[in-house]
Amino acid sequence: MRCIFKLSLFVILFFFYSCGNKKEPEKYFFVDGVVLEIENIHTGWGYYRQRVVYEFHFQNRKYQQIEKTGKAHIYSLKYHKEDSVLVQIPDGEPSEARLVKVTKRSKWNF
Repeated sequence: MRCIFKLSLFVILFFFYSCGNKKEPEKYFFVDGVVLEIENIHTGWGYYRQRVVYEFHFQNRKYQQIEKTGKAHIYSLKYHKEDSVLVQIPDGEPSEARLVKVTKRSKWNF
């Protein structure tokens, strides 16, 4: 009985500890960026992932990031070289930047 009580107490405390320590960003910054390079990676069964290299400016500094996208069919890949993109930066940390969406397509990709 004592062992069951200790085990259940441990599980409850672990659950509350793991849920309570996730800090959500308080403030987001949005900046414009440009896609420099794209690599389409075949994952099988007609699906591809993209490795996107993009660049953006934040607080008078230039940053370059690499991001992998989710699986998609070749005809519905999201990013193309020289696209203008919107970049989301949580709490002013450029190392945590994420691509949000394409704002302007490059003239070479339709």
